Amino acid sequence: MTIRRVVRLVAVTAALLLFGMTTGASAAPQGGKTIDVKIQNFTFLPAEIEVDKGDIVRWTNFDTAIHSPVTIYRGFVTTTLGFQQSFELVTDRSGTFPYVCAIHGAAMQGKLVVRGIPEPFPPETPNPDAIHVEDAFVAARPDFPFGLPANTAPVLAYGAAGLIVIAVARFGWAVRPR
Repeated sequence: MTIRRVVRLVAVTAALLLFGMTTGASAAPQGGKTIDVKIQNFTFLPAEIEVDKGDIVRWTNFDTAIHSPVTIYRGFVTTTLGFQQSFELVTDRSGTFPYVCAIHGAAMQGKLVVRGIPEPFPPETPNPDAIHVEDAFVAARPDFPFGLPANTAPVLAYGAAGLIVIAVARFGWAVRPR
């Protein structure tokens, strides 16, 4: 290998290394400050936080029970957090987002306020692969015998009561003294 080739190889390697270091530095996330929310004793601490757009909110679970912060209205959903697990959310949309624990409901409430003019959500596009379910809720109700509609339950109850009265009368007739 000639000296020219070695010098050229070193120069190209140095240029690529320098280019790689500069693009890697600019590709780093430009997030703002990180705000920590503790989940402890079935509460969010602090319960209400106000952040700027681009800030990071980090929920950390200090309970032995699992928790999952989720907004009441459209906004964000976190993963289910076990003991000492965390979830980070980069706030990318201005607005007020009341949230609860998806597992424990309204007993655990918090509010995330992202400063700025609230931005509307884009309309949802229907998913062509989704399955639409018509839930008439009759077949899933175990309190209706044999899956019958609600208006037949009183008829069945009166019919059963009538049969019981007939059976008691028949039994009384059979055991009467002669």
